[in-house]
Amino acid sequence: MNALLELLRDHVRQSDLPSGVAIDNLSCVFLTPRFRTSSHIIIFVLDEKHRSPVLLAKVPRLPGDDGPLQREARNLRCAQDSREGGFRSIPRVVAFEENSSHRFLVESIVPGRPLRPDAIRLRPEDTIQKTIDWLFEFQSASVADAQPLATVFSGRIAEQLAILDRFLPESGEERAALETTREEIDILAKSGLCTVFEHGDYAPPNILVDSDGNIGIVDWELAEPQGVPLTDVLFFLTSAAFARARAGNGQNRVLAFQNAFYGDDPWACKFVRRFCERFEIETELVRSLMVLCWARYAANILTRLHADLTPGSKEYEDTLRWFTQNPYCAIWCYASRNMLVR
Repeated sequence: MNALLELLRDHVRQSDLPSGVAIDNLSCVFLTPRFRTSSHIIIFVLDEKHRSPVLLAKVPRLPGDDGPLQREARNLRCAQDSREGGFRSIPRVVAFEENSSHRFLVESIVPGRPLRPDAIRLRPEDTIQKTIDWLFEFQSASVADAQPLATVFSGRIAEQLAILDRFLPESGEERAALETTREEIDILAKSGLCTVFEHGDYAPPNILVDSDGNIGIVDWELAEPQGVPLTDVLFFLTSAAFARARAGNGQNRVLAFQNAFYGDDPWACKFVRRFCERFEIETELVRSLMVLCWARYAANILTRLHADLTPGSKEYEDTLRWFTQNPYCAIWCYASRNMLVR
């Protein structure tokens, strides 16, 4: 804590703080995320005169593991630069400095509280559409820097598929899903689609809603400035499906996903169609984008687990068992086997 307070005194300007807040009067509250793939500790910077945090800081769980925070700082700066004047709904990088062997990322506070599942259940149409509308506004601002989607398949996406290729056994459901993913990428490479600025984890609790109903988006560690269209929409609609179905565990989440996109009443598909119309995405490409969405998310899970393990070892077998039982892995496999309801 002392290292962070020292950094704040040295690198934070008074203009970065709310009116009336003195740098010398700041204190900190630490929050350690409990989910397995978390790579950092969150620190809320407080002031005695304010009920809410005035800044947010992140530090790696492991000293020297700065990669995720470097990506987040780079992504936040790029996101703010995508529109003149930036976005109040996205954090600003206040400082990204090293102090006493710790690397801290300090961000501005985005107003609001995490979007709650009961809010989605209470007013699903309005809440879901408003959240997707924010995404459309943001991604529309990034189209000036877009590239042909085919150009990104040899870079980061190829690396993500290589992670799956190295980790997965030579046979089985997940290996078949990987082969299907490669086939869908071939379709997308010929489609003429262009990239968008992709958040990469567009779901609660990263979606905030303030007292006026305005949307804010945090946690940009997984973002890709040259990302894949529709990915954030599909990921958010899946989280909304979990909320609507009160799906709290793995199998229930898979069923909620199936019902939302593939069931007798595939309610999520109408939101997909609307977004495709606005962004001029051919609906025939949605299946390919769906499969790629979940393949990449599965690879990101492995990346955050540092799962470069030796097949046959106990650690590898334990991680493989955990991974294949993860609902997002099951969702990827299901999407690779089934056609969407249009």
